[in-house]
Amino acid sequence: MMARYDDLNTQNISVVGLCGAVGTFVIIVALQVLYYNFESQEMARKVLNVPQVGSESILSEQRARLSSYGWVDREQMIVAVPIDEAMSQVLAREQQAVVRNSANAN
Repeated sequence: MMARYDDLNTQNISVVGLCGAVGTFVIIVALQVLYYNFESQEMARKVLNVPQVGSESILSEQRARLSSYGWVDREQMIVAVPIDEAMSQVLAREQQAVVRNSANAN
């Protein structure tokens, strides 16, 4: 039997379909590899390689300011006192006020 002009060449169609499916699979896998590679690079750049000096230096500067004497405003004669000393002075003032108020009440 002789092939007619309008018959489909199923062998060629199968080969092209198979090559297309394999090519699509290879492209999908390659894109996933690229995506995860870029993702790991960005993670390393943004999260892992960030220096932690900023927050530690700010905290140590704040601790130093809270535990030292110094001028806040020389013109208005405002002085910074260490926080522990300031709390002790406020507590002593409040205790004196309580004693005075209880003495005045009697």
